[in-house]
Amino acid sequence: MADHAEPSSDRTLLHETEQVAFLNSILESSTEYSIVAKDLDATILAWNEGARRVYGYQAQDVVGKASAFILHDPDDVRSGRARAILDAARQAGKWEGELTRVRKDGSRFTAHVTITLRKDAAAQPIGFTMISRDLTQSKQIERELRESQEYNRGLVESNIDALMTTDPLGLITDVNRQMCEVTGRTREELVGTPFKGYFTDPKRAEDGIRRVLAEDRVTNYELTIRANDGKETVVSYNATTFRGADGRLRGVFAAARDITDQKTLEEELRQTQNYTRGLIEASVDALVTVDPEFRVTDVNEQTVRITGYSREELIGSPFPDYFTDPENATAGVRQTLAEGFVTNYVLVLRSKSGRETPVSFNASVFRDTAGSVRGIFAAARDITEQNRLEEELRQAQNYTRGLIESSVDPMITVDPDRSGPRTASGRCSRRAGSPTTS
Repeated sequence: MADHAEPSSDRTLLHETEQVAFLNSILESSTEYSIVAKDLDATILAWNEGARRVYGYQAQDVVGKASAFILHDPDDVRSGRARAILDAARQAGKWEGELTRVRKDGSRFTAHVTITLRKDAAAQPIGFTMISRDLTQSKQIERELRESQEYNRGLVESNIDALMTTDPLGLITDVNRQMCEVTGRTREELVGTPFKGYFTDPKRAEDGIRRVLAEDRVTNYELTIRANDGKETVVSYNATTFRGADGRLRGVFAAARDITDQKTLEEELRQTQNYTRGLIEASVDALVTVDPEFRVTDVNEQTVRITGYSREELIGSPFPDYFTDPENATAGVRQTLAEGFVTNYVLVLRSKSGRETPVSFNASVFRDTAGSVRGIFAAARDITEQNRLEEELRQAQNYTRGLIESSVDPMITVDPDRSGPRTASGRCSRRAGSPTTS
């Protein structure tokens, strides 16, 4: 029976044909990468769709007609660098790097280029395969990223607050210059160390991190930073979590504002308020502040005693309601607001039990730092005893006058600083037969 096996040469030819077909299918299916085959002299032998999109040439314009050097920067061609790259690829089997490339329209761009030596079945060099990837978009993204990073860094460094980032475990990952200054340590010393280690109360600092992680943010959380030299700085700690593009928690961004001056001012304010409160409470008069809508905004203990109402009941209530004549009380407030003050304005206060107390109302306006009237400050002095004494004095004077006027004899008073008599009171008519004086 005859042997019908295929000749060896036919099998080799079929294998090469299939290989070429396979390679052509790869070339045509790749549109994002430029794939170009060239011989040892750089003449273009194959050109895929990706090459057309990247460089702008049609395959029929360059295959077998043009040198791959048209894709190089002319300066690289003139200097011999383009040829040197091919020689390096031939010697090492591969060359890879970034090159300036030129499109058909003359525009230039940066590409990542890989040149691989091709060999035949006998392992003899027959040409090169050049794969290019346009880095224009990547470079643009990198440039924008760098600009964004530089911008963000500028914001971070220009901040007057100490800024830092930590990972979810509380280890510092970044700091700004202000954080270095307040701690007395360099960035290198701070990064990678526990956040809690720079505070007088490490547990409270650690609890702050936990709270941020649990609630996504924390505000006005007071901590005290202890610097390298032992100096302590009270800070208001404000923080929030930040996440990666995938939504996963990356860490905590924290700002620590020095509130030393604020704490000093707060203490001075408390002392001033305590001092003022002491003066108010020490007064024997009922003291009250009233806003422009005639509502009570503050009272002292004497006001509570004289009205019989608690401080909570008084504050926010209408001031005129505590007097027997509310309209007169309202008029007193209006007069104070209009003229800036009022003195000896008599009102009768009615207490919770119904007891009525005459008071002398003295008031003046008070203003805020912008000069706007915020209300009036009033002192109501109980004048019950004063009225009683005045009444007794009037009665005594009337009684004395009655005695003087009832006398049948002339009566005079003499000023001890005068030498002669002076008629002060009594009957001034001369009786019949009485001698005259000259």
